[in-house]
Amino acid sequence: MKFEPKDLFEKLEFDKIIELTAKECLGEMGVDAVNEIKPDNDLHRIRIALSQTKEMKLTMTENDRFPTTT
Repeated sequence: MKFEPKDLFEKLEFDKIIELTAKECLGEMGVDAVNEIKPDNDLHRIRIALSQTKEMKLTMTENDRFPTTT
């Protein structure tokens, strides 16, 4: 059962984040993937995603090679 307002994502401006991210995509597949993104409330999946984001940011800021192993 969910009690969140129907316009919650608009109030949080999640729609604007999706729009800005979609503009950075190089192709339609990327735009489609971005448009499918929905907020998650599963703490385990959120932690995994944050870890992956941290790793990618470090790779980009250090001009390191993209990691190919886990």
